[in-house]
Amino acid sequence: DEFYAIVDSSRVFLDFYAPWCGPCNTMSPRFKELAQEADHVLFIKVNFDEFKGLCVSLGVRSLPTFISFDKGQEIARISKGAIPKKELKKLSRIL
Repeated sequence: DEFYAIVDSSRVFLDFYAPWCGPCNTMSPRFKELAQEADHVLFIKVNFDEFKGLCVSLGVRSLPTFISFDKGQEIARISKGAIPKKELKKLSRIL
């Protein structure tokens, strides 16, 4: 409930990852860099292994998956493996 309250009231960019996922580990520093550049967006990392129910409810089927929300509305979803930071920023659509 707390998660959905945050998503419904903010601009949020989610990183669904797992510690054992190679492309996830490659993307982690890029996600953190974007978080430092966009203080008007809430960046949240979601560990797939720890929050499987949430991942299933949002339809996350591959890792890494990035989803951006603007006040509860899904704006973009990216499941392309490791991509350049510039492409990640462009695809997020809210930064």
